Amino acid sequence: MFISIDNKEGYQLKLLLDEIFGYKNMAADLHVETSAVAGPRRFAAMNGSVVKTTEFVFAYSNGNTQIIKRPLYDSVLGYDTHYSKFDDTDKGIINLSDKINSELKIKNEFLNAHLKVDMPSLNKLIQVNSTVKNWIYSEDISKRIFRIGDKLNSVNSEDLSTLSSHHVKRLNNKYVILNKNNNPVSIFRYYDRIGTADDYFNSYGERTLRGNLWKGFSSDGGNLSSEGGVKFKNGKKPKRLIKQLIETCTSGKETNVNVLDFFAGSGTTAESVMELNNENKGNYRFILANNDEVIDTTYQRMVNINKEVPMNLKYFKTDFIDKNTDDLETKLLSNIKALVELKHGVDLNRSDIAIVNKRDDLNKLDLSKISTIYMRSQTHKMLNRELLKELVDIDIIDIPETFFCNGNEGGRTMIGIELKDFQELAVTRLRNIFFNPNSKKTTIFHRLLEVVKP
Repeated sequence: MFISIDNKEGYQLKLLLDEIFGYKNMAADLHVETSAVAGPRRFAAMNGSVVKTTEFVFAYSNGNTQIIKRPLYDSVLGYDTHYSKFDDTDKGIINLSDKINSELKIKNEFLNAHLKVDMPSLNKLIQVNSTVKNWIYSEDISKRIFRIGDKLNSVNSEDLSTLSSHHVKRLNNKYVILNKNNNPVSIFRYYDRIGTADDYFNSYGERTLRGNLWKGFSSDGGNLSSEGGVKFKNGKKPKRLIKQLIETCTSGKETNVNVLDFFAGSGTTAESVMELNNENKGNYRFILANNDEVIDTTYQRMVNINKEVPMNLKYFKTDFIDKNTDDLETKLLSNIKALVELKHGVDLNRSDIAIVNKRDDLNKLDLSKISTIYMRSQTHKMLNRELLKELVDIDIIDIPETFFCNGNEGGRTMIGIELKDFQELAVTRLRNIFFNPNSKKTTIFHRLLEVVKP
């Protein structure tokens, strides 16, 4: 479980979470860089204030605090000068600077920049010179660059006899060489340090495993307001942040991982889930919970992203209808349709499914094309034997009378069922119906309740 909170409430919230879930179940306190010291913040910093640039994301688990399944990487500027040795095919282990001096084209890049050929100069030049950077990062070179590690004490005599001080050998998943005293030492290959980082630019180069400091999400701020095609004044989270939170704590091999967002806001979680599915990074489903003040924003985002990442989208709404309205039954039926869909997880727009309120409705149907009828229970009870015989091959499912005129408030009749029953029904459907286990598409359900006061 991930909870995002700012520093004003974060410390008190942690005490509360520790009391509820147990402090031993806290897996991480992430510090996410969401803003930079720029603009008005810079003036505040220049005047002596410590400017807030990060927010908390608390992570709690159900006992296993080792939550990382797929590690994330941050880019590293420059060159780690500890990697100063090179395994040369002819000369054996030499200094990397000697290898650079033997490569005239690369050496000239140093000379043209008025730099000596050494490790500090390489650290500077690799940041601005693509020729040097591409050469260092090339597979043939980077696989032969190493840094010296610690002495190994667990090498048996048989393996020890195979080692040399001139060339690197892979032994028990480690790279090993003999030092000048003929003792085995571990070494680390530069090739394993480079790759694509999980930063805003997906930079390729040196990278390091990410800890609890999640840097660089202030870079997402420029596109944040336009993400999802909706505006959200406060609290809109970068899509990249949500995707990485989901991705890092799942292996991608699980089936039907449920992602629940209690405070859906602008709907970032839903779009993140759909994009991860679309990128084949897992098989995820989402459930959103939101309040009525922003649900239109959430729903609009779902409509927007549905154009690019199709999903099964339904939007249920309950309301009150005046019981004295003309053609009450027709209006009730049009609203009951949504309740039937919710209760049974069906789409009543299908041509082989029908809904029947009164017996005359049967005369309008081509029964040869119907497989299922959702029928008002009172109407079902009043069918004669002849009609029942005609319907023998059709599955008839009763619509309970509670879905119709059930109580009134101030001259108004509630459509469907009592609110508490509706809530129970909604939760049940969310758990059991609205997700198709055979598809990566996701069905969303949200209920907007408008209470009309007497």
